[in-house]
Amino acid sequence: MAAWIATERHRMQLKPHDLVARLRAQGVDVVEQTIRVWESYAGRSPSPDNIEALERIFGSQAPAAAEGMDAAAIVAAIDRLAAAVEAQTRQQVSGMTALGESLGVVLARLGGLPEQMPDEQADQRQGVGR
Repeated sequence: MAAWIATERHRMQLKPHDLVARLRAQGVDVVEQTIRVWESYAGRSPSPDNIEALERIFGSQAPAAAEGMDAAAIVAAIDRLAAAVEAQTRQQVSGMTALGESLGVVLARLGGLPEQMPDEQADQRQGVGR
């Protein structure tokens, strides 16, 4: 929670007193020190009402409290992440396979690879690699 508040405040280029003013405009009675405490890792977080006000100001959702996630929710989140990574990997492999097939077609049209690549020929003329 602390990192979210600090990151979002900085993203919006708000000083603590600017955030206090915006919160007060929404009926949240805070002082600058409150913001600093929320952004510290001292263990004090804003109340649910204050979090809702911060979400409205920042335009983003606060991270879920770790203590609010049970083991099943954590496992489900890990499963979703693993599935997304697997899908992305399949897509990348498919793209690389298509690229390899296209290269094979081009090489076939050119009559295959030359005996030596141009860089190797130039290296031999200059005596490099001997």
